[in-house]
Amino acid sequence: MTVTFIYPRFEKFLSTLPELDAGAINYFLGDFTTPPSLGIPILASLTPSDIEVRLIDDNAGQPINYDAPVDLVAINCFTPQATRAFEIADQFRARGRKVIMGGFFPSFRVEECLQHADAVNVGEGEPTWPAILADARAGQLKTQYHGGCRADLETLPPPQR
Repeated sequence: MTVTFIYPRFEKFLSTLPELDAGAINYFLGDFTTPPSLGIPILASLTPSDIEVRLIDDNAGQPINYDAPVDLVAINCFTPQATRAFEIADQFRARGRKVIMGGFFPSFRVEECLQHADAVNVGEGEPTWPAILADARAGQLKTQYHGGCRADLETLPPPQR
């Protein structure tokens, strides 16, 4: 089984304001791209070793091969990434791949995300990840998983970056 985690690209606020001086934008942003949230590296570290894990940071310009053989695409996003996350999810689903979305935006906009993904994880992913993987292996992915908001970080392995 192969799981591909994707952190979608998003526009930085200052770069969307053409009326600002380019020098000021460069001063404040530079080549800053922000690292993926810890959700993806933590879930990668919780993934059993018999599952191949791929990490793609679209925000850093890493290419996405929509035709790559993958059993589950896991997309983590917050509101500024939602449009791009939907584009990515739609491309994979058009090729018959299963997609699950998680993060702040999917946790609050479940029905909207289910228009683009096969499943949504609501809340923390750490408690639900083993069940998601088991269901994906069995070809029985549920539409929603509820992880709550109380994952114990002291019990988690170091993030896989």
